[in-house]
Amino acid sequence: MARDVLRLLTRDGMTADSALSRLNRTLLELGDTGRFCTGILGAVRPHDGGLLVCFSNAGHPPPVLVKASGGATFVGTTGTLLGVVDEVELVNEEVLLAPGDALVFYTDGVTERRGSTGMYGEDQLLRVLAGSAGAGASELAGALEESVRRHGAGSLAARDDLAVLVVRAL
Repeated sequence: MARDVLRLLTRDGMTADSALSRLNRTLLELGDTGRFCTGILGAVRPHDGGLLVCFSNAGHPPPVLVKASGGATFVGTTGTLLGVVDEVELVNEEVLLAPGDALVFYTDGVTERRGSTGMYGEDQLLRVLAGSAGAGASELAGALEESVRRHGAGSLAARDDLAVLVVRAL
């Protein structure tokens, strides 16, 4: 339902933060059904030889900017979870990707994956992505997914969602 509402609102030209705010009101109008969600809504367009990624984050883990030259850092502001409070705090963010740079979006099933040494965590996420700097989108996503799966191998607690989306400028 959330995807359908957001698709409709963005087709009508709403900005990401406005569309997420409207989704929040829609979820609250459903009443006491316990419906809530996190999410990131954004758009990608060519800009100055690279890509401009415009997005708003509603309580979702922050994306990671992986520079082609090396290094990985969290970017953006994590806004309010949707469907819980009347007024949400959301910010429209912009990240310019130069050729070879990537922006990695992921679910909390990545950082919260449990293994024999504890949770996968943000530090390991940044290490793996930085170590794959300059790789293609599929390779970046694959390296992260494989690392997370190895970390949680054999753990019954490793059943949370695991999704990775990589936007990479060519």
